[in-house]
Amino acid sequence: MRIVVWNCAGGFAKKAGSLARLSPDIAIVSEITRRDYMAFDQSSALWAGASNQRGKGLALIGFNGWQLDGGQVEDSQFVLSSTARRGGEKIKIIGVWSKKVSNSYVSHIAECIEGNSSFASQNLIIAGDFNANPVFDSGRRPEKSFARIVNYLSDLEIKSIWHEVSGDEHGQEGEGTLFWMWKEDRKYHIDYVFASAPVRFCVKSVKLGTYGEWVEKRISDHVPVIVDIDDGKLFA
Repeated sequence: MRIVVWNCAGGFAKKAGSLARLSPDIAIVSEITRRDYMAFDQSSALWAGASNQRGKGLALIGFNGWQLDGGQVEDSQFVLSSTARRGGEKIKIIGVWSKKVSNSYVSHIAECIEGNSSFASQNLIIAGDFNANPVFDSGRRPEKSFARIVNYLSDLEIKSIWHEVSGDEHGQEGEGTLFWMWKEDRKYHIDYVFASAPVRFCVKSVKLGTYGEWVEKRISDHVPVIVDIDDGKLFA
């Protein structure tokens, strides 16, 4: 099972092939318009975002027989809560595209996560563009710091797959997912795949797209996060 998180930076219709080449089973895509989302089979895709056709939003997209049910989390324009199913296989997916609310990228998302009873699910992934990293927390009150989310999830044994596999500490990542202003030397790790313990124990690999493949070619200023999971083991 392959999970792909990617902020496409708009213009998805012209970039769909870039996503397809990654062969995802479940994709969490930010900055995709409702019109572009509507091109997918509606039994295998969900969207939340601006009400107009050209407005950008967040999409969860299932491929290879994966179907999604669920929808927008109440009071949050850019958080989707879904159950992905294929035959007898089932996993909870919560997609996030964090937008600034009351001068914070963190507080609103943290409130959605902390109030979500879906975390009772054994197989759980929370993933997307959080627009947050501890390097941005300096001077912020604790409730507006990314550490609030990381610590809350960690207490529930929900952790970032990239950080667990790579050994990186949050805020000290060697690789970035966003290249600010399209510049290679201004990289930040702000896109994440958090997962519950049963999912993490079945991870085969996690990798990031490269600057040369994605940013230098002007596909997006974000590179994808690609996680491969041993679904035979997870759903045994």
